Order: sequence, then structure tokens, then C-alpha cells
Amino acid sequence: MRGVLKLSACLFGLSLLSACGGEGDSGNATPGYTPLTQDQRYDLLYRATFGPKPDSYQQLANLGYVAWLDQQFSMVPSLHLPRLKQYELEPGKDSYNQSDRAAVWWDLSINAPDQLRQRVAFALSEIFVISRYGASLNGAHKRWPIITTCSSHTLLPTIAI
Repeated sequence: MRGVLKLSACLFGLSLLSACGGEGDSGNATPGYTPLTQDQRYDLLYRATFGPKPDSYQQLANLGYVAWLDQQFSMVPSLHLPRLKQYELEPGKDSYNQSDRAAVWWDLSINAPDQLRQRVAFALSEIFVISRYGASLNGAHKRWPIITTCSSHTLLPTIAI
């Protein structure tokens, strides 16, 4: 599983940088790397985050994209479960509901400092769909047995080819 996640993160990172590489006015460019143009910086921020904050563009311009990516990779992860446990349970309930989980997801997607990690996690969740309703998925295992019975180790190579 770890290898699949590394491969997925690598491919996602390469796709983020695929548009990078023109000449530009990036400010503090890292030696050996071509600075990004203004449009490329905007594009990177919109692809790597859920939407840049007002100061994000200037931060990227000042740091350069390599240092910005390094900064994002080195941040402490913003985890959903600890944030969820900060919510008060509804009276008479002993567990959180889907609305609570969605509120935490939106909160972290918009406000977490590790925006790249949140965006990659979302992208991976779109690839590896996990149902909150259980494994049966209303008989989907009969219609699509490979999807519901295999692990990500067998699913990704099978659908990627």
C-alpha cells in the first residue's frame, strides 16, 4: 500500500509540475530550476490547493515553487479525527454523524495550512472510493467483482493499464 501511495503522490506531483517551466519573474528562484511565470504560479496554487488565500500567491512568488513544495511536504499533517473529536456530540448521541464529518472535511480543506496534503488526500479519495455504508454496496459485488473484492494493490495496476 505504501508503494502505491508513493507512486500516486509522485504522479500527482509530476502532474502539478507539468505546466511549469517557462521564463518568468518568480523572484527567489532555486538554482537549477526555471522560475514560474505569473500564470504558472496561479495555476500551481489552484491545482495544489482548494483555492489560494490572498497571501498565498505572494508567498509562492517569494519562496519559489521548489521551496513552497518542500514547505508543504514538511508540514505537520492536519488530521480529521482529532478535529472531529473537538465537536460536541448531539444530545442523546454516542457517535458523530456524516454531517459532523463533512463539516470537519470542509474546515480542513479550506483552513488547514498543509493545503497540498489535503488536496492530494482528496484526489486519492476520488480514486479509492470507500463507502460509509459497508462493503456490499447494494449488490455491486455481483456486478463488478473486481472493484469490490480486490485491494488497492491489485485494483490500481488493473485499471491503470
